[in-house]
Amino acid sequence: MHCDIDLNLTHQEVDPSLFEPIDYNQIPKLFLGFIIKNNFEFNALQCNDIVKDRAHLCGFEGQIEPVYLRGIFMDPSPAVEKIIEKLEQIISIDVNIIFNQYIQILNQFNLSCNNTYAYLMDGIYPIDIIHLNKVTQNKDNQPKSYVEYASEILHEDKVPWFFTPELKLLILTKSNTYILKNT
Repeated sequence: MHCDIDLNLTHQEVDPSLFEPIDYNQIPKLFLGFIIKNNFEFNALQCNDIVKDRAHLCGFEGQIEPVYLRGIFMDPSPAVEKIIEKLEQIISIDVNIIFNQYIQILNQFNLSCNNTYAYLMDGIYPIDIIHLNKVTQNKDNQPKSYVEYASEILHEDKVPWFFTPELKLLILTKSNTYILKNT
């Protein structure tokens, strides 16, 4: 398949106006999708109609920065709701403290972020995709596989052959940095 996407777009930032801000009154949320880091990913990640582009405000090195997301919100399992309660008790903007406390929380629920810890920041808490069925609650109570979710979200026929995106599973919360700067 021929691809018209310019690889130079990897050096261009995403246009923030293309993303709808997540209403802070509507989080925490469980999110399944992609973090969009540059214009290449924005153009290459062709998704189906159920997918939305969102901007989530997170704390990063004491500043508030948007993280751009493309994906869907999921119905969290009761375990995730308990994790969220525990996350709300973390009152730090230091990523090392957040990381250590979050790992302890995940361990209590036999979950991990071994493959996704690089996405952890104040306001975003990743969970390894292998735990997808443990943390989501389907309306029909039938577990779905990663492949089924990927095919629902990603328009695979329109993604360049050399680009292999991987779904991320994230808990989105209010960042402590955002809360501190707005009080």
